[in-house]
Amino acid sequence: MKWEDMKNRKRELGYSNAQLSELSGVPLGTLNKILSGDTKAPRYATLQAIEKALFPEKRNEAPPRQAADAGRISEGKATYGKGPTESMTIHDKKDVTLSCVDCGTQNCLFQNSTYPDFCLSTHLDQDLLAEAMKEYEKPEIKKIALSAAEVEADNYCKMTRIEETIEFAKKIGAKKIGVATCAGLVKESRMVVRILRKRGFEPISIACKCGTQKKVDIGAPERCEAVGVYMCNPILQAKYLNSQHTDLNILVGLCVGHDSMFYKYADAPVTTLIAKDRVLGHNPVAALYQAEQYYHRLLDD
Repeated sequence: MKWEDMKNRKRELGYSNAQLSELSGVPLGTLNKILSGDTKAPRYATLQAIEKALFPEKRNEAPPRQAADAGRISEGKATYGKGPTESMTIHDKKDVTLSCVDCGTQNCLFQNSTYPDFCLSTHLDQDLLAEAMKEYEKPEIKKIALSAAEVEADNYCKMTRIEETIEFAKKIGAKKIGVATCAGLVKESRMVVRILRKRGFEPISIACKCGTQKKVDIGAPERCEAVGVYMCNPILQAKYLNSQHTDLNILVGLCVGHDSMFYKYADAPVTTLIAKDRVLGHNPVAALYQAEQYYHRLLDD
């Protein structure tokens, strides 16, 4: 493929040099020299990496971040979508609705480029936007929103998540803090409670196995007992903390799905301190970083 074709494709997708560097794996300095013409004869492997990032359909897989303006891809040819719900067929296998993660410009954030044809911002239901913004006028919601903004601005890349959680709790005036913990992370939760007490809060903890109810009693198949007879009870955890009138709840490692039920039933605002991932030391984003390498099975058919 001609280099001019790749430059045109980059312009078409709205990728910055930094974005293309991230997607292709080519160091930004190397890419800058190629794009500026300082490097007259780039290595074939380098050009191949750039081509794969710009034309992912050529390597028979979906792109890490789909083309900004590719409304529909079929048989390796792109035509342009006309709205935010436009679907895209990748390799004739499935339809994909384009949305924010498929954008190559992020103009809603940077305001230095153009919006893709499928951009949600430019096709947003204005009544829906107004409805959402009106919620911020509610005193309790406004307090949370402003506190979150201040914690981010004042401590950006300075504080750990537990420290930011403490600062957030202070700003919203929380005194009584619920700690909904996985029974397998009680040790970690003890440290959370210890830290909160040191900072003058009144933490109240409840573990997921509290109440000691059997899984089979709610209809779970017997094979679920292989990892424990007694069920996690996030609804009880939420209702108990509701009864204690907590001002803020912190989740510590509840299982996938159990966390969803806790969010649904909790009265007080909820923030997650630890997202459970037994394989990756409760660092689930590691699988995403390695999805094209060690964890390529995530992208396999």
